[in-house]
Amino acid sequence: ASLEHAVVLRVSNADLRNSDPLPNVLVNIGVDLQDVGDIVFDGDKVAYLVVGPGKTEKACVRLLAKELVGTGITVAPLDPGETVPDDGDLQDMEVQRIDKREQKRRK
Repeated sequence: ASLEHAVVLRVSNADLRNSDPLPNVLVNIGVDLQDVGDIVFDGDKVAYLVVGPGKTEKACVRLLAKELVGTGITVAPLDPGETVPDDGDLQDMEVQRIDKREQKRRK
């Protein structure tokens, strides 16, 4: 879906290497991936997400930090004048398969 407006959120202090893939985490908190644009990683602790304003932005700000590994995680819109680094790594917006049998064993 094309968005007329978008918000860039910065996720800081997250252990992104040991967290579930961000598309999976977003789906788990109820975010429709059609409302998410690019995800850019700046190292293993910081990511930038382009999301739709309103409901999607609020869900990410409220819930994303709780689903990621790490302490002191913050999720907030970029400050005016702040930009996403050009040399970050772009992530594919695909939910990765999770072994359902493994999930059932844990229950």
